[in-house]
Parts: sequence; structure tokens; C-alpha cells
Amino acid sequence: MTSTVTKLTVRLIESGPQKGAGVVAVVLLIVLLIQSQFLQTVGGPRWVGRRRVFQIAIAPLMVAFVVVIVTRLAENLSSS
Repeated sequence: MTSTVTKLTVRLIESGPQKGAGVVAVVLLIVLLIQSQFLQTVGGPRWVGRRRVFQIAIAPLMVAFVVVIVTRLAENLSSS
């Protein structure tokens, strides 16, 4: 398993800037999910609207995340 993880990490690093958009989307998704959970914890009617905005932004990023993961898995499985 360790060699598989290491090979995958090397491939992701060598993939270049054209794949950087997927990384940015995943990082943005993580940040938005954390902020959404923080607003849920804070609660209150003042934050409901802001949390709704985060939920709207999270939906397309979640789709992008799934597309990136499926693409990367397909590349790795086809080259093995």
C-alpha cells in the first residue's frame, strides 16, 4: 500500500499545472465545508443566509471533486 500511495503522489506532482485546477477546486471545497460547519455551530438567524450561500457554492464543487477523483482513478488504473 505504501508504494502505491508513493507512486500516486509522484504522479500527482508530475502532472503539471494543467491539473492544478482540480487541486484548487478540492482545496476550495474543503475550505467551504469547514466554513459551513462553523456557521452551523455558531447558529442563529443571522448566519442562516450566509450558510445557505455556502451550500449553493458547495454543490458544484462537490461535482467537480467527484469528476477529478474519477478521472485520476481512471488514469491510474489504465496505466497500471
